[in-house]
Amino acid sequence: MVKQISAPDMPTGPVLPTALELESAFRSALKAMSELNAALTFRSDATASVVMPAGSAEWTNALLNCLLRMGTQRGFNVYPRRLYFARESRASNSNYDWPVSAPDDQGEYMLDACWTRYPQLVDWVQALQRGERGNEGRIALACECEWASDVVAVLDDFAKLTELRAPLKILVFSFRRDQPTCDFASIVDLCRRAAEPIEAAENYLLWGWPFEATWPDRLSTLKTEILSRPARQHGAMQDLPR
Repeated sequence: MVKQISAPDMPTGPVLPTALELESAFRSALKAMSELNAALTFRSDATASVVMPAGSAEWTNALLNCLLRMGTQRGFNVYPRRLYFARESRASNSNYDWPVSAPDDQGEYMLDACWTRYPQLVDWVQALQRGERGNEGRIALACECEWASDVVAVLDDFAKLTELRAPLKILVFSFRRDQPTCDFASIVDLCRRAAEPIEAAENYLLWGWPFEATWPDRLSTLKTEILSRPARQHGAMQDLPR
């Protein structure tokens, strides 16, 4: 019998989908959320919040919570655990529910949303107290979201993704169909320039919607692009699945 030996740098734990698999799963999840109200995660004191079909706070909450749930379902530790919506609140996408706090609430970790193989913070600190290093997993998926009609604001968030290491990096954003300098193609081109050189082990997923889009059009108006290192630059290395 041949003994199977795993590569020393092979990550353990949850399996990360490819870029195309993730996009397909995300589309399926969006399709299932037919009503915007049902897609939002309301604060316990915000049941009477006014929901606007094209509101930036609503779209941010619905899309990021969808992505966070997908990570949790796949066994990743996600940050934040969830986002709470309350239009009457100063923080319309709060990391914590006030006045009622859920036991498993946890805030952001550097990004608007991310999937990680890190343990819960309490477990990690306790491991350090025992003299152990704890789980040394990395960020598996990093996401920034910018729902603005300003290309500078969108690129400012994208710049954060270029500064960290993660196999999947997602930019969720809105674009303007009536402004050539802020349309989808222009933003993709700027992101491509900002990301160069793209590492062999990373993929950027750009998911954009028109700024004026309403929730019923969430699938028909979605535009996507994947930025990855061209195969010819890998030399003898084999491309990672996209």
